[in-house]
Amino acid sequence: IIWHLTGGNIFACDPTLAQRTLLFDIKKLDWSELLLNIFEIQKSWLPQIKNTCDNYGNWEYKGAHVPIQVCVGDQQAALYALRIFEDNACINYGTGAFFMCNTGKRICSVPGLLTSVAASASTSEKNYEYLIEGPVNACGTVFTWLNAMGIQIKLEELDDLCDTAKHPVWFLPALGGLGAPYWDFSATPVMAGFVPETTKADVALGAVQGLTYLLADIIFYAQGHGIHSSEIKVAGGLAKNRVLLQNQADILQKNLIPCIENESTVLGTGLLAAVSSGMNISKWKTLETVNEIKPRLNAAQAKIRYQDWQKFVAWCKTRKSV
Repeated sequence: IIWHLTGGNIFACDPTLAQRTLLFDIKKLDWSELLLNIFEIQKSWLPQIKNTCDNYGNWEYKGAHVPIQVCVGDQQAALYALRIFEDNACINYGTGAFFMCNTGKRICSVPGLLTSVAASASTSEKNYEYLIEGPVNACGTVFTWLNAMGIQIKLEELDDLCDTAKHPVWFLPALGGLGAPYWDFSATPVMAGFVPETTKADVALGAVQGLTYLLADIIFYAQGHGIHSSEIKVAGGLAKNRVLLQNQADILQKNLIPCIENESTVLGTGLLAAVSSGMNISKWKTLETVNEIKPRLNAAQAKIRYQDWQKFVAWCKTRKSV
């Protein structure tokens, strides 16, 4: 994109994007000579590595020279918008859903989770922190899929619809397979627990709960490997859903901190540009949070619900192997 915007003058990207090629050394913050040799790729074929906030040339638009100051990955931008610093974490509910925990300068390796470079507003040197990241492959797209299946659910009406559910189904929303910590791309969506009284509301609530359980799978797994967070902020399009956040808080037994601005990727990109340019962001209203979502279930109730979910997932795996 930058190559085309600049008319071929700049061929570059930042570490948050370069790492997704799996050819990048996140310790040296440069292309891995070992991997390039293995795959017989010449370094000259790849973009130059610049800082997240750097001079990426100008977009020539109708006679105007529009400077390109930031190049950043989607989730890293969201993390920056949520002001997630060392030992803090967030969940971003978008097309997919992502749990991210900032580990500071420590590069932590957890089997089944991703170790990623975070975005940096520093322009003078490659000064980066690291993340542990766990993706859920489908989040908002689950409701797009349900609509395509003929179960019409409007996201703006999701809360009211879920409030009327009396027999929520069990729903494994494995569109595109399962992400962390399973990494099972052969998994498919499963719904179970239908009764004669099942309604569209029960499917909607089942979908919401399924998403919160998948994120709980990631977070509990991370905690079991020593990755703990003192707080969890939440953002993204589906973070507007009160029922989803309440279910998430209940299962995790943690307070969730919603942000006023849910479009965190766009906000984070703008913040990076602002901070790297020396702007004072301390009074930006879009950085404010709203009232915390606190668990309503007690720990024993939450444990029973999660154990039931684990039994359901195990049953889904048995069903797939038949």
